[in-house]
Amino acid sequence: MPQLPKSLDIIGDIAIVELPEILEPYSAEVGQAIIRTNPHVRLVLKKSGDVDGKFRTRKLQTLAGSGGTETIYSEFDCRYRLDVSSVYFNPRLARERHRVAEQVHPEEVIVDMFAGVGPYSILIAKVQPSSRVYSSDINPSAVQYLKENILINESADRITPLLGDVREFSRGRLSGIADRVVMNLPSEAKKYLDTALQILKQKGGIIHYYEFVDRTADISRVKEEFQASVLAQKRNVRNFTFAKAIKEIAPNRVQVAIDATVT
Repeated sequence: MPQLPKSLDIIGDIAIVELPEILEPYSAEVGQAIIRTNPHVRLVLKKSGDVDGKFRTRKLQTLAGSGGTETIYSEFDCRYRLDVSSVYFNPRLARERHRVAEQVHPEEVIVDMFAGVGPYSILIAKVQPSSRVYSSDINPSAVQYLKENILINESADRITPLLGDVREFSRGRLSGIADRVVMNLPSEAKKYLDTALQILKQKGGIIHYYEFVDRTADISRVKEEFQASVLAQKRNVRNFTFAKAIKEIAPNRVQVAIDATVT
């Protein structure tokens, strides 16, 4: 074969591959090779489009194997049931999720604004059992799996799942309640920063903010833009405790993570 696939993610017993155009004629062979070299993989899917739409899903095409697109994925002693065709899930953020969870203090209230099937929320509840997590998502399938995963991981006493646009909750149930806010929606985070500030307690707290930027972008510029947006909402950034590119998403694009203490 002329070259290797661009990327390969294994979620439970499902492998998801991104093929360069030159490998398309060999797609079936690639699928079979992945199954042969990964005995626990039963199904290989090819990315057939970008993550898109308000539900953050992507089109997938079967290359090899059998069975449905639902699977169970394990990470840091947590288990997540999910359907890779109907929800967004990125196994490459495992280390980042753990980094955030380890920062949570006892008795904190956390709002996971774009919770998906619960990888941030459930890990936080496990690492810090005295915390209280509110987990919102607009995708009905994601919230259904979130509810199942809360039960699987015995976290029902610590996590409240919410189906709907987090903007609506920020004007009511979630207004001013959070010590910490997780904003894992890099493609739209800028548009929701005012919502995060509305959710944050009046005395302030921590925002975990994610954004897609060009690989050549200056992190200090991203921080300046973040601070300007916070100031526009009559708040202030006391300091940034973390600011770093954490994942490549395309040849010239990366995902940046920022932890900001807001007063």
